[in-house]
Amino acid sequence: MKNPAKHRRWLFPWAAVVLPLLLIALACGAAEKPAPTPTSAPVAVPTPTAVATPTATPVGGVPQRGGTLTQYTGALSFPHWDMTQHSTPTGQGLAKIYMTLLNQPGGGGKVECDLCTKWSLEDGGKTMVFSLRDDIKFGDGKPITSKDMKYSLEKLMGQVDKVVNARMGFVKEYITALETPDDRTFIIRLSRPSAVVPQALALAFAAILPEGTKRADLSAPPLGPNNKYISGPFYVKESVQDSHVIFERNPNYFKKGLPYLDSVKDQTFADTGSGTTALLVGKIDLYVAIDSPPFQFWPQLNRMAKADQMGSLETPQWCIPGNLYLNLNDPLLKDSKVRHAINLAIDRTEYGNVRYSGDYVVAAHFPAGTQWGRQANEIWDVMEGYGTGANKKAEQLKGKQLLAEAGYPNGIDKFALMSSSTDFTFGGGEVIQRNLKTIGITSQIVANPPDAQQLWAAGKYTAHNYRSCLALDDPDELVSGYFLKAGARNLQYYENAEVERLYPVMSAETDPIKRKQLFFQIEDIVYQDLPILTFVDGNRVYWYASKVHGFNPGRTIYAVATHRAETYWLAK
Repeated sequence: MKNPAKHRRWLFPWAAVVLPLLLIALACGAAEKPAPTPTSAPVAVPTPTAVATPTATPVGGVPQRGGTLTQYTGALSFPHWDMTQHSTPTGQGLAKIYMTLLNQPGGGGKVECDLCTKWSLEDGGKTMVFSLRDDIKFGDGKPITSKDMKYSLEKLMGQVDKVVNARMGFVKEYITALETPDDRTFIIRLSRPSAVVPQALALAFAAILPEGTKRADLSAPPLGPNNKYISGPFYVKESVQDSHVIFERNPNYFKKGLPYLDSVKDQTFADTGSGTTALLVGKIDLYVAIDSPPFQFWPQLNRMAKADQMGSLETPQWCIPGNLYLNLNDPLLKDSKVRHAINLAIDRTEYGNVRYSGDYVVAAHFPAGTQWGRQANEIWDVMEGYGTGANKKAEQLKGKQLLAEAGYPNGIDKFALMSSSTDFTFGGGEVIQRNLKTIGITSQIVANPPDAQQLWAAGKYTAHNYRSCLALDDPDELVSGYFLKAGARNLQYYENAEVERLYPVMSAETDPIKRKQLFFQIEDIVYQDLPILTFVDGNRVYWYASKVHGFNPGRTIYAVATHRAETYWLAK
């Protein structure tokens, strides 16, 4: 058995995660007297300086201008080009053409201004005040104002057309008002201090669009440098559905000297194997798809890395809300003993070895050793379901006993297991099926139905083997989305009064240690109820040709910093 406690070296220092929380704590701690309500000229609280984060790719020499970088980002089937309503990694490449108010570059750490000159926290952390740059414009030359900021956030939160962004719409639970005292001042009022909102504003979904933009306005690609919707370092020169998109340098970009590249070509392929092959033969320069290259290619990739012909960066995938989603409305799964029996049956090490070829990290709801994760030795052979070796055999025996106590002494011969057969969860369903057999459950795999997401959303399933990835590595997004009664991704029909009570307390807590303690309280409750079963998380590996410099992804695949490409350059 491969070492279940194995950890890969990740891109960024975990201490950096605390900085957004410290930022709020400093703002709150400095205000013994109530801060005055800001008007057109608010008094700013300085943003603390962040700890430096490492540069990801080689930086030797002076950045060189020019050249075209070709990259594989996954599928390029855009139903529309409205970034405020995208929800999947497919659309993240559009971060090249749209700007956001804030950015969080370099694997996390300090949240920085993009379209502002400074931002501050007032009123004990419940008011965010932004001073906007004077030189920011859309492609048609129209200045970007606070009214555009307000409209874009309202659109994202569903206040324009009742369509809430599936990934970032949760900020509506924090934002109570958006104010535009003048064109260069933007104010966000919050119901409580929040470490999540500033980070959310650095996601690609938080794109700033012109006031009044409708979804239909971006049903086609916004072509050309003078397009009224674009504001980023690149514009769309050419787009061929399911083939490629060419992004050309925006000659009117407000950041002088950037971007370095002449263009970026996003190339799609039939699958990850084809994309990896293209990388190996030099047809693409950067592999930034949501799934890592298939493991059979890793020996060759590693050999090229040792020969300085290839580089790689590894980060958590954050696909850890769960691995098996249980429908608590299903008569079988209403019984807690059945859910616990299933949890005991699953061999996490087998799942990790099959699904991730051993390149995995144990996870409760966050990967072990990360800011919000427990330590590996607090999970393996300690938490229910995470037994190894003889302990796993004992757990599976206990699982059979629980089934008998639940009224199934002869096991269960009909159990529908919906599972994807794609790269995203490949092999996981078969492991679960084998493991369930050890406690007497005979499952029938419904492999990758075309309407799996619709069935899941409609509650027409029993159990679903799937990976949902977080847009932010923060417990607020996890708990509010999956474990609150009204959560957008609570497709398990889970409800617990104590979780509902603890969540706003955790969310408003500005002390990182206390906030983590509160999250662990919620996590303990969830593990008693088991609406979702967690197993392990994989690692995301970005591969790039040795000539690529300046690639420094953000914390998640959804971060602006992962896709904007304004600082990439190619060594000639």
